Amino acid sequence: MDPYQVTPELVKHIAALASLDLTPKEEMQFSKELNRILDHIKHLQSINTEEVEPVFHTSWTLNRLRKDEENPSLPPSMILRNAPEREGNLFKIPPVLEMTSKGDDSEAFSEEDKTSNGL
Repeated sequence: MDPYQVTPELVKHIAALASLDLTPKEEMQFSKELNRILDHIKHLQSINTEEVEPVFHTSWTLNRLRKDEENPSLPPSMILRNAPEREGNLFKIPPVLEMTSKGDDSEAFSEEDKTSNGL
């Protein structure tokens, strides 16, 4: 027997270690799939690569980045044309955190959040 053979019993053991409940059918399915993966790895290991130079990247192309040049921006009227709400030349959005009269956001967090996050 191949020492790298994945049996349904091994799959069951690994599933138990990972606290997974697998049916016998799933154990058999995973056993077959894992054995196919191992067979493919064995095939790859059998390929002679002595004459192949190591590579650091799978693509031989170089990064072709454009020169960083300043370009004119779109006019605010065009950018804000589809904004649901706007205030002057700004997007108006609902507040994310409600501010307190003290000007901080301390009341926006629950006591549990403050404790667990050190606030």
